[in-house]
Amino acid sequence: YLEAGGIINLPNNIFSFYPQHMEMLYLFALALGTDHLAQLTGLGIVFLLLIALHQYYRQKGSATYALLVPAVFLSTPAFFNVAYSAYVDLQTAAYAFMAFYSWENWLSRKQTGWFYLMTVFVGAALATQLTAIIALPIALLAVVLQGETSPKKVFGQCCILALGTLLFILPWWGRNYFFTGNPFAPFFMQLFGGGQGMNWDITRSFQHFQYFSSYGMGHGILDFFLLPINLTFFGQPHSLKFDGQIGILYFLLLPALFGLRRQSLPMIAAFLLFMVFWFTQTQQARLLSTPFAFLTLLLIKGLEEWLSSQSGKTKNNGETFLLAVLALGLIFNTFLIAKTWARIQPLPYIFQQESREPFLMRQIRSYPVYLSANHLVEKNEKILLVYMKNLGFLMDKPFFSDSVFEDHTLKKIIDEEVYAGDIINRLKSMGITHILFNHKFVFGEDSTFSAGEKGILKNFLAHHAQHILTKNEFFLYRFMLDLEPGNPNNTSGLISIPLNH
Repeated sequence: YLEAGGIINLPNNIFSFYPQHMEMLYLFALALGTDHLAQLTGLGIVFLLLIALHQYYRQKGSATYALLVPAVFLSTPAFFNVAYSAYVDLQTAAYAFMAFYSWENWLSRKQTGWFYLMTVFVGAALATQLTAIIALPIALLAVVLQGETSPKKVFGQCCILALGTLLFILPWWGRNYFFTGNPFAPFFMQLFGGGQGMNWDITRSFQHFQYFSSYGMGHGILDFFLLPINLTFFGQPHSLKFDGQIGILYFLLLPALFGLRRQSLPMIAAFLLFMVFWFTQTQQARLLSTPFAFLTLLLIKGLEEWLSSQSGKTKNNGETFLLAVLALGLIFNTFLIAKTWARIQPLPYIFQQESREPFLMRQIRSYPVYLSANHLVEKNEKILLVYMKNLGFLMDKPFFSDSVFEDHTLKKIIDEEVYAGDIINRLKSMGITHILFNHKFVFGEDSTFSAGEKGILKNFLAHHAQHILTKNEFFLYRFMLDLEPGNPNNTSGLISIPLNH
C-alpha cells in the first residue's frame, strides 16, 4: 500500500479482503518510521488492555488484587507470544472489553457519552477482526436488557449501536465491492460472487471453514465441559490441538469461580457468550484473549470475595495457599514463555548485537532462498511460490502465491493441461517465469500431490525448466518457455511432450 500510494487489490492474498483497522494503524506507523514503530503501536493497545483490566478491577475490588489481573492475563503463553507480533487478537480483546467497560459505566453513571463510546469500541473490534462479530449481538442484548427506558427508546439505541458499529466496517465492504463486486468477500460467494476479482472460489471457501473448524479436541457438549483439562494439558503450538498453550494458572484458579456473587452475573454472561462462540467457530488458543479477559477478572474477583468471607486462621491459611498457587502458576507459565524465547533468542537483536539479516536467517528457514531469489529473478519476471508460507513480503520481485491451500494454482495448471505446450501457454498467460517450492510438500513424504501430478511436474521441470538453486529443502527453477520443439537452435535438449497422468 505504501509503495502504491493507496489501497490496491491483492487478489492472491485472501486475508487482504478482511477488515484492516489495526493494519491501517500499522501502516500509518510504517509511513512515519519503521517496523519497530508499527510493533510498538500494537503493543501500545495491548498495554491499554492491561491498564483497562487493572483500572476496572480497582473499581470493583482492592488495589492489591487489581495487580494480579494483568499479571495473570499476560502470563498466558498464547497471549504473550502474540502480544509483540502482527496478530490482532489482543487488540480485538482490548476493544471488546472496553465496550463492556463503557456499557457498565453507562448504566451506573447515566451518561450518554458512555453509550456512544461503547458503540465506537464495538465497531473498532468488528473492524479489527471478523471473529468479533459476536460482540455486536452481545452489545445489542445488553442494551435491551438494561430495561430502564421505554421500548421505543431502546429500539432507537439499538439502531444507533448497529449503524454506528457498521460505520467502522463499511469502508472495507466498499473496498471489497469495488474490487470484487462482493462486499462480503471472501464470504457469501454463492450469493454475491466475486471470484473474478480474487484468487478464491466457493470450494476453497468451504474447505477453509472446515480447516478452521478442525482446531480443538471436539465440538460436542462433553468436549465443552472438558475444555479446562484439554486446553491446559493438551494444547500445543503449531498443532490442531488449539494451536497454543494457556498455561496452568486458569486451571488452578477455577475453584475461585464459586466465590463469585450476584453482581458478577453480567460479566459471567459476557464470558460464556464469547466462550461458546469461540468453541463453535475455531478453537485456537490465541483467539481466547477476548473471553479470557473476562475470565481473568472473574477468577481474581472470586478469590478476593472468598477470602473476604473467611476469618482468622482460615483466612491466613487461604492467603498462604493462594500465594503458593499463584507463584506455582506464574513460574510454570513463565517457563513455557521462556522456552519460546530460548528458541527465538531475540535478545541479541533487541540489544543490537545482531543485525536484521542474521536474525531472520535463524528464524525463517526459507529466508536464505528468498534472498537469493531476489538477486536471481529480474524485475520483469514473476515467480510462482508453492508451499513457501505467506512470506511473499520477503520478495522484492513480482510473485504469485496462494495465501491458503498453497498448492491450488500449480495443481490446477497440472490437472487442466495435458501437453507441455498447454502448460507453457498457461504459464505465459500468467506471466510466470520461475517457480520456488518446498520439496518436502511437493515431492516429499508430506506431498499433497498425487503420483500422477508429481510425475507431470517432474517431467515438465526436467524438460522445460532450468534448476537454478537449492537451499535446505527449497528449490528454485527458471521455466524455459520460449524453446519450441524442432528448433535447430535448441541445443539444450528441451522438447515438448505430452504429459499424461
